[in-house]
Amino acid sequence: VGEIGDPEALAMVTPGLEDANRWVRVAAVEAVSKLSWRGDRQGLLALLPRLSDENWSVRESALAAFAQVAQQGDDLAIAAVAVRLEDEFASVRIAALQAIAEMVPPGSRESMALVRLRLKDVDQDVRLEAIEALVAMSENGDEDSIAALARCAHDEREDEAVREAAESAVGRL
Repeated sequence: VGEIGDPEALAMVTPGLEDANRWVRVAAVEAVSKLSWRGDRQGLLALLPRLSDENWSVRESALAAFAQVAQQGDDLAIAAVAVRLEDEFASVRIAALQAIAEMVPPGSRESMALVRLRLKDVDQDVRLEAIEALVAMSENGDEDSIAALARCAHDEREDEAVREAAESAVGRL
């Protein structure tokens, strides 16, 4: 369709972001992501409404695209993604965790606090992804992360796979 940063190419694909068909919207999200460079405000603004799309698969794709386009440490982009940590669909919450882990610089206290809340998510896969995101975001020896993961590892009510993942994560920090 075009080169990265080509405004004409971006203008060609952005109408697809509003299409009635969810698969067209997903394809348009992916195209915008491929045509945008890291930190491209025009690309981010085009993708932003899709973070709250009515369809979960579009939201999921938009989160991945946002992580690719946003500049690491972009507080506004991180805040837009963080809202999806409360999404009704577990796969969207997982995509939000993955995006945040990619977007924040290591040691980002506010973002890590949001991720630690997902250690109590109702969905096991979300809890497992929260563990991985926390490891990716934490600096070695981060006391808050180690404490949260240790609590998770020793919680007898927690699923065995989550306890084992948390224990392994403590060892990596």
